[in-house]
Amino acid sequence: MDDGVTRVFINTEGDRHRISRELANLLGYISTGDVTDDYTRQLDEKVKELRNDTGEEVSYMTYMQTIMENRAMAYEEANQETALSMLKDGFPAETIIKYTKLTLEQVTKLAASLHRVH
Repeated sequence: MDDGVTRVFINTEGDRHRISRELANLLGYISTGDVTDDYTRQLDEKVKELRNDTGEEVSYMTYMQTIMENRAMAYEEANQETALSMLKDGFPAETIIKYTKLTLEQVTKLAASLHRVH
């Protein structure tokens, strides 16, 4: 998905006879929400606590949004630096656009800024 998010997919419906009881209990909790041991009880308490604490949820989401925005800005800056280097080396705009995903307008502005500097 190339969005900077790590996703983990868990098959909670697989054969649980070949894994530890603790892991089987965790998979059961993820699948059904049923509490079956001390660990899933503690996990369930923490999940309920976080669900009820809207301030914590908002804080976490704001933090994640900030991280994603910063990552996007860094990606954009890196693409602009790459485009500037490519412009200096004489690459055509079409090639720069292909490899940096910048728009023609952005590449044109960068090219103009190079001419103003020299």
